[in-house]
Amino acid sequence: MVGNVRLDQSWGFLQLSGAIGNNTFATNNATNAGVVTTNILAANQLYSGASAKTGYAIGLGGRLNLPQLAAGDQINATISYAQGMWGEVSGCSNYTSCSDTGISRGLGGVLWYPSNYLLTSTTTVGGIVTNNYSATKVLNTGAIFTHYWTPSLRSNFNFSYNAFTSPTIDPLTAGNVGIAQIGNAVYYIAGANLIWSPAKNLDIGVEADYIANKLKFQTVVAGAPNTLVTANSNNSGWTGRLRIDRTF
Repeated sequence: MVGNVRLDQSWGFLQLSGAIGNNTFATNNATNAGVVTTNILAANQLYSGASAKTGYAIGLGGRLNLPQLAAGDQINATISYAQGMWGEVSGCSNYTSCSDTGISRGLGGVLWYPSNYLLTSTTTVGGIVTNNYSATKVLNTGAIFTHYWTPSLRSNFNFSYNAFTSPTIDPLTAGNVGIAQIGNAVYYIAGANLIWSPAKNLDIGVEADYIANKLKFQTVVAGAPNTLVTANSNNSGWTGRLRIDRTF
Protein backbone atom coordinates (compact mmCIF):
# COMPACT_ATOMS: atom_id res chain seq x y z
CA MET A 1 0.00 0.00 0.00
CA VAL A 2 1.38 3.39 -0.99
CA GLY A 3 0.21 6.97 -0.59
CA ASN A 4 1.33 10.58 -0.66
CA VAL A 5 0.29 14.09 0.30
CA ARG A 6 1.50 16.95 -1.89
CA LEU A 7 1.37 20.73 -1.63
CA ASP A 8 1.96 22.81 -4.77
CA GLN A 9 2.57 26.55 -4.51
CA SER A 10 4.19 29.30 -6.58
CA TRP A 11 7.41 28.79 -4.59
CA GLY A 12 7.59 25.07 -5.53
CA PHE A 13 6.16 21.95 -3.94
CA LEU A 14 6.45 19.69 -0.90
CA GLN A 15 5.48 16.02 -0.84
CA LEU A 16 5.31 13.41 1.91
CA SER A 17 5.00 9.81 0.75
CA GLY A 18 4.98 6.39 2.35
CA ALA A 19 4.57 2.70 1.69
CA ILE A 20 3.88 -0.39 3.75
CA GLY A 21 3.86 -4.00 2.69
CA ASN A 22 4.65 -7.59 3.54
CA ASN A 23 7.74 -9.65 2.87
CA THR A 24 6.36 -13.16 2.45
CA PHE A 25 8.32 -16.23 3.50
CA ALA A 26 8.25 -19.86 2.46
CA THR A 27 8.32 -22.40 5.27
CA ASN A 28 10.17 -25.35 3.80
CA ASN A 29 10.34 -28.19 6.32
CA ALA A 30 13.01 -30.88 6.13
CA THR A 31 14.16 -33.59 8.50
CA ASN A 32 17.87 -34.20 8.91
CA ALA A 33 19.03 -36.80 11.44
CA GLY A 34 15.75 -36.46 13.29
CA VAL A 35 15.88 -32.62 13.48
CA VAL A 36 13.14 -30.66 11.74
CA THR A 37 14.41 -27.40 10.20
CA THR A 38 12.10 -24.62 9.01
CA ASN A 39 12.70 -21.68 6.68
CA ILE A 40 15.68 -23.28 4.96
CA LEU A 41 17.12 -20.61 2.68
CA ALA A 42 20.46 -19.16 1.69
CA ALA A 43 21.63 -16.30 3.89
CA ASN A 44 21.01 -13.57 1.33
CA GLN A 45 17.63 -14.75 0.06
CA LEU A 46 14.14 -13.55 0.88
CA TYR A 47 11.48 -15.83 2.16
CA SER A 48 8.59 -16.53 -0.20
CA GLY A 49 5.35 -18.19 0.77
CA ALA A 50 3.19 -18.52 3.83
CA SER A 51 4.38 -16.31 6.68
CA ALA A 52 5.31 -12.62 6.41
CA LYS A 53 7.13 -9.69 7.98
CA THR A 54 6.05 -6.08 7.54
CA GLY A 55 8.27 -3.53 5.81
CA TYR A 56 7.78 0.19 5.38
CA ALA A 57 9.26 3.24 3.65
CA ILE A 58 8.74 6.96 4.14
CA GLY A 59 10.02 9.89 2.11
CA LEU A 60 9.96 13.67 2.02
CA GLY A 61 10.79 15.64 -1.11
CA GLY A 62 10.30 19.02 -2.63
CA ARG A 63 11.39 21.83 -4.88
CA LEU A 64 12.17 25.46 -4.08
CA ASN A 65 12.04 27.91 -6.97
CA LEU A 66 14.67 30.67 -6.85
CA PRO A 67 13.66 33.26 -9.46
CA GLN A 68 15.41 35.95 -7.41
CA LEU A 69 18.72 34.41 -8.51
CA ALA A 70 17.82 33.80 -12.15
CA ALA A 71 14.83 32.62 -14.15
CA GLY A 72 14.62 28.83 -13.92
CA ASP A 73 16.84 28.49 -10.83
CA GLN A 74 15.65 25.89 -8.34
CA ILE A 75 16.68 23.40 -5.67
CA ASN A 76 15.23 19.88 -5.60
CA ALA A 77 15.83 17.67 -2.57
CA THR A 78 14.64 14.37 -1.16
CA ILE A 79 15.19 12.22 1.91
CA SER A 80 13.77 8.76 2.51
CA TYR A 81 14.08 5.86 4.91
CA ALA A 82 13.05 2.23 4.59
CA GLN A 83 13.11 -0.81 6.82
CA GLY A 84 12.38 -4.15 5.21
CA MET A 85 11.44 -2.38 1.93
CA TRP A 86 14.78 -1.16 0.60
CA GLY A 87 13.58 -1.33 -3.01
CA GLU A 88 11.29 1.64 -2.42
CA VAL A 89 14.31 3.92 -1.93
CA SER A 90 16.91 1.92 -3.86
CA GLY A 91 17.55 4.40 -6.65
CA CYS A 92 20.43 6.04 -4.74
CA SER A 93 18.30 9.21 -4.67
CA ASN A 94 16.19 10.60 -7.47
CA TYR A 95 19.29 12.18 -9.02
CA THR A 96 21.76 9.30 -9.22
CA SER A 97 21.80 5.60 -10.00
CA CYS A 98 22.95 2.47 -8.18
CA SER A 99 22.59 0.36 -11.31
CA ASP A 100 25.37 -1.79 -12.73
CA THR A 101 25.86 0.71 -15.56
CA GLY A 102 25.89 3.71 -13.26
CA ILE A 103 28.39 2.28 -10.81
CA SER A 104 30.73 0.72 -13.36
CA ARG A 105 31.53 4.14 -14.85
CA GLY A 106 33.34 5.18 -11.68
CA LEU A 107 33.99 2.09 -9.58
CA GLY A 108 34.07 -0.84 -11.98
CA GLY A 109 31.23 -2.94 -10.61
CA VAL A 110 27.89 -3.23 -8.90
CA LEU A 111 27.64 -1.56 -5.50
CA TRP A 112 25.38 -3.99 -3.68
CA TYR A 113 21.84 -5.25 -3.95
CA PRO A 114 20.73 -6.39 -0.48
CA SER A 115 17.68 -8.43 0.47
CA ASN A 116 14.93 -6.90 2.56
CA TYR A 117 15.64 -9.47 5.28
CA LEU A 118 18.87 -11.35 6.04
CA LEU A 119 19.59 -14.42 8.13
CA THR A 120 20.96 -13.49 11.57
CA SER A 121 20.54 -16.51 13.82
CA THR A 122 18.73 -19.78 14.44
CA THR A 123 16.76 -20.98 17.44
CA THR A 124 15.89 -24.49 18.53
CA VAL A 125 12.65 -25.21 20.38
CA GLY A 126 11.43 -28.75 20.91
CA GLY A 127 13.82 -30.14 18.34
CA ILE A 128 12.67 -27.70 15.65
CA VAL A 129 15.40 -25.41 14.30
CA THR A 130 14.13 -22.10 12.90
CA ASN A 131 16.13 -19.54 10.95
CA ASN A 132 15.63 -15.96 12.17
CA TYR A 133 15.75 -13.03 9.76
CA SER A 134 16.10 -9.30 10.47
CA ALA A 135 15.36 -6.27 8.31
CA THR A 136 17.78 -4.28 6.18
CA LYS A 137 17.55 -0.50 6.77
CA VAL A 138 18.23 2.17 4.17
CA LEU A 139 18.65 5.94 4.46
CA ASN A 140 18.70 7.88 1.21
CA THR A 141 19.10 11.60 0.61
CA GLY A 142 19.96 13.77 -2.35
CA ALA A 143 19.76 17.31 -3.67
CA ILE A 144 20.36 19.16 -6.92
CA PHE A 145 20.73 22.91 -7.49
CA THR A 146 20.09 24.25 -10.98
CA HIS A 147 21.42 27.69 -11.91
CA TYR A 148 21.06 29.56 -15.21
CA TRP A 149 24.12 31.70 -15.95
CA THR A 150 22.33 32.99 -19.05
CA PRO A 151 19.07 31.83 -20.67
CA SER A 152 21.06 29.34 -22.78
CA LEU A 153 23.80 28.39 -20.30
CA ARG A 154 23.06 26.49 -17.08
CA SER A 155 24.70 24.28 -14.47
CA ASN A 156 23.52 21.56 -12.11
CA PHE A 157 25.25 20.83 -8.81
CA ASN A 158 24.21 17.55 -7.21
CA PHE A 159 24.96 15.48 -4.12
CA SER A 160 23.52 12.22 -2.83
CA TYR A 161 24.21 10.07 0.22
CA ASN A 162 22.95 6.54 0.76
CA ALA A 163 23.50 4.32 3.78
CA PHE A 164 22.55 0.63 3.94
CA THR A 165 22.54 -0.97 7.40
CA SER A 166 22.31 -4.74 7.61
CA PRO A 167 21.55 -6.79 10.72
CA THR A 168 24.54 -8.36 12.44
CA ILE A 169 25.03 -12.11 12.14
CA ASP A 170 24.99 -14.02 15.43
CA PRO A 171 28.36 -15.83 15.60
CA LEU A 172 27.21 -18.18 18.38
CA THR A 173 24.66 -19.83 16.11
CA ALA A 174 26.30 -22.96 14.73
CA GLY A 175 24.36 -22.74 11.47
CA ASN A 176 25.93 -19.37 10.71
CA VAL A 177 29.49 -20.69 10.41
CA GLY A 178 30.82 -19.83 6.96
CA ILE A 179 28.03 -17.39 6.17
CA ALA A 180 29.32 -14.23 4.47
CA GLN A 181 27.14 -11.14 4.15
CA ILE A 182 27.47 -7.44 3.55
CA GLY A 183 27.38 -5.60 6.85
CA ASN A 184 26.94 -1.87 6.14
CA ALA A 185 27.42 0.14 2.97
CA VAL A 186 27.69 3.86 2.29
CA TYR A 187 27.54 5.29 -1.21
CA TYR A 188 27.71 8.91 -2.25
CA ILE A 189 28.10 11.10 -5.33
CA ALA A 190 28.99 14.76 -5.77
CA GLY A 191 28.95 16.30 -9.22
CA ALA A 192 28.45 19.32 -11.43
CA ASN A 193 27.92 20.11 -15.10
CA LEU A 194 27.81 23.00 -17.53
CA ILE A 195 25.24 22.81 -20.34
CA TRP A 196 24.86 25.08 -23.34
CA SER A 197 21.58 25.09 -25.30
CA PRO A 198 22.27 26.93 -28.57
CA ALA A 199 18.94 25.85 -30.06
CA LYS A 200 15.65 24.38 -28.91
CA ASN A 201 15.99 20.72 -27.82
CA LEU A 202 19.77 20.76 -28.28
CA ASP A 203 22.08 20.49 -25.25
CA ILE A 204 25.88 20.42 -25.34
CA GLY A 205 27.70 20.06 -22.05
CA VAL A 206 30.47 18.71 -19.89
CA GLU A 207 30.07 17.10 -16.47
CA ALA A 208 32.15 15.57 -13.71
CA ASP A 209 31.22 13.34 -10.77
CA TYR A 210 33.07 12.06 -7.73
CA ILE A 211 31.79 8.64 -6.66
CA ALA A 212 32.72 6.72 -3.52
CA ASN A 213 31.53 3.73 -1.55
CA LYS A 214 32.44 2.09 1.73
CA LEU A 215 31.46 -1.55 2.26
CA LYS A 216 31.71 -3.70 5.36
CA PHE A 217 31.60 -7.48 5.06
CA GLN A 218 30.85 -9.91 7.89
CA THR A 219 31.68 -13.61 8.09
CA VAL A 220 31.25 -16.14 10.90
CA VAL A 221 34.40 -18.20 11.51
CA ALA A 222 34.29 -21.50 13.40
CA GLY A 223 36.00 -21.60 16.77
CA ALA A 224 35.40 -21.97 20.48
CA PRO A 225 33.38 -19.80 20.54
CA ASN A 226 32.67 -18.85 16.93
CA THR A 227 33.72 -15.33 15.99
CA LEU A 228 32.32 -12.63 13.73
CA VAL A 229 35.04 -11.33 11.41
CA THR A 230 34.57 -8.09 9.50
CA ALA A 231 36.45 -6.58 6.58
CA ASN A 232 36.18 -3.21 4.87
CA SER A 233 36.34 -2.25 1.20
CA ASN A 234 36.61 1.42 0.22
CA ASN A 235 36.54 2.61 -3.38
CA SER A 236 36.34 5.99 -5.06
CA GLY A 237 36.77 7.49 -8.49
CA TRP A 238 36.13 10.40 -10.82
CA THR A 239 34.11 10.38 -14.01
CA GLY A 240 33.89 13.01 -16.73
CA ARG A 241 31.64 13.18 -19.77
CA LEU A 242 30.94 15.27 -22.82
CA ARG A 243 27.21 15.36 -23.60
CA ILE A 244 25.48 16.19 -26.85
CA ASP A 245 21.72 15.66 -26.59
CA ARG A 246 19.23 16.30 -29.37
CA THR A 247 15.54 15.76 -28.62
CA PHE A 248 13.21 15.16 -31.52
